Amino acid sequence: MQYRRIRTPESTGAGPAAWLGLGLGLGAGFVLGELFGGQGGGRALRRVIRRLRRPAGTRQSRAELIAHLQALLHRALGPESELLDLVAVGRNAVELHGWVASRPTRTRAIRAVRAALPFDIALVDRLLVGGEDDTTLDAPLREEPEAA
Repeated sequence: MQYRRIRTPESTGAGPAAWLGLGLGLGAGFVLGELFGGQGGGRALRRVIRRLRRPAGTRQSRAELIAHLQALLHRALGPESELLDLVAVGRNAVELHGWVASRPTRTRAIRAVRAALPFDIALVDRLLVGGEDDTTLDAPLREEPEAA
């Protein structure tokens, strides 16, 4: 004896919707991973969010940007920030010049400036560390090796 299964036309199940959701989620994950992944992913995401929060047409001038970055440096380093200079280089870069006492101070300065920069402006690190980068040449340079 054969049994016939009666199925209503609207009972297709959740399978196709689940597969569609899985595919869309996987695709979105790949796209977001490419955009915000890698070494600077978190920083890139913060910059995009900061850019979206800022009203359009309120771009800072270079002088305002440098003044803002100097204030951030002073907050991060205190009186040591007086020895550092920020210089706008062209339209898309800022250079950080000066001497710092140690490598951790150098790292704090660079991180403070990079976190505040818009995503389209690069930071050029020209900081020198005292005790490491201030070696002098006491002995004259020899052009030819001495004969034995």
